Amino acid sequence: MTILKFKTKYPEVYKFIQWKEKYRDPIYSLSVPKYIICFLANNMLTERCMRDEYYKWSTKDGNLLSNIEQFLAHIKTKNMIVEMSQSKNTTPTMSSGQVLYHYGPYMALDHYIVESIAKGIVTAIKADKDEPKRIKIESWSIKPLAQKRGIGFYIPETIPNKTDFDVSVWSHRANEFEVKKEQIEAEKKSKEIATQEYLLSQYPFMKDIRIHNSSTKFNMSEFIKHKFPGVKFTIKVERYNSYIVSIKTENDALLEQIKTEVSIFNGYGLDETGDFWDPKPTAFNKVFGNVKFLEIQKK
Repeated sequence: MTILKFKTKYPEVYKFIQWKEKYRDPIYSLSVPKYIICFLANNMLTERCMRDEYYKWSTKDGNLLSNIEQFLAHIKTKNMIVEMSQSKNTTPTMSSGQVLYHYGPYMALDHYIVESIAKGIVTAIKADKDEPKRIKIESWSIKPLAQKRGIGFYIPETIPNKTDFDVSVWSHRANEFEVKKEQIEAEKKSKEIATQEYLLSQYPFMKDIRIHNSSTKFNMSEFIKHKFPGVKFTIKVERYNSYIVSIKTENDALLEQIKTEVSIFNGYGLDETGDFWDPKPTAFNKVFGNVKFLEIQKK
């Protein structure tokens, strides 16, 4: 099946594919079928069979569009599906001041207030006094609370304490929050520039990778030479931004000292979920280089 035919036959699914392609993965990457099947399972299957069918089909090999069409045919024949047009229905009517529920990971609940709606995009403000930030939401993704399937935005049937969700009050708070955030970012940027200039003065033998056609390997080599003169070493760069530094020494104390000093080039760490090793560059890393994996060993 061609992309054009698929777009015509399954417009809602294609819209989701476009979103994933824009913000996460290319359309034919191996991880995309998992996202698509997850989307279909959450929007079209009964909760009873959602998990089994999702795991069965999300890892299936083969062409993405073909897999999705087979998946749709499979769940239709097993009477596990409500047609897309019926299950999704139409987007509920909304207006400025409408309160939305947002269920996040672990079903954590946040409240948002609709500020405006234009061309299918809803601008909403998070009802959080410490962080009343504005966000954009595609209106078609907001559903009545009765159709709750998991993480997402929903319109509740009734709202307690309506005075707590006055849109004019929250718009004012959001404006103040954005001004304050800009000021904090400007101060942060100013401090970062000052720190980077200081670093360049402290390490005149290394090059600023933002300006010069220099590599992290060059800077790491110069760093070791100046910190530990006379020590012989080699640096090997492998895939995935991995560096292996081999030190010619039998002195374990010296090796540990080198490990401690050179670790300044390692500006990666676990994300908040603990599942991914993400870049967390310091001012030093932004100027002189950032290494994802670093190993210091005896030669």
